[in-house]
Amino acid sequence: MRSLFLSGCLLLLFSSCMQDLHRTVTREELPGNTAVEVRTMVSCCGCRSLYGNRYAGNRIEAQYVAEISCGLYSLTRHRFRTDAKGRVTGFQSWVAVTDSSFTVPVTESERQLFLRLDSVYRNWPLSGQKRPLDFAAVSGFREGPGTHFPVGVQMARGVNRYASGQP
Repeated sequence: MRSLFLSGCLLLLFSSCMQDLHRTVTREELPGNTAVEVRTMVSCCGCRSLYGNRYAGNRIEAQYVAEISCGLYSLTRHRFRTDAKGRVTGFQSWVAVTDSSFTVPVTESERQLFLRLDSVYRNWPLSGQKRPLDFAAVSGFREGPGTHFPVGVQMARGVNRYASGQP
């Protein structure tokens, strides 16, 4: 009986680390059947991310991911292509830049979302483990190394979430 209990505890311990913990901080419905939401993610490896999603209807259009504690990835913009059921069938990724090296400038709707992300980030207590980030300083995006993979997004079967492709 004791070994069955210990086995169950070990199974619970290991299976709890198989999923990342996502939390919605804020969600706002906007005119034109669009919405934005700010979410946080804590992975079982200890990395933390803050990300913003933009929706058209019930379909995700874009995601902006900032990994904030490990320093492995750059602030990343994803643009998604979806099928009729709203599943992601492809995406393209860009790294955010704060200088003039961008190929895609920041839009006004992205600036508005970045203000929300900055507000959440400034007030998110992480015991001094946060990277210095200023979303409002982003001038645009360019293709390049260091892109973070999409997080919390349901992908269609066969889509590699670790490889950006043409949407």
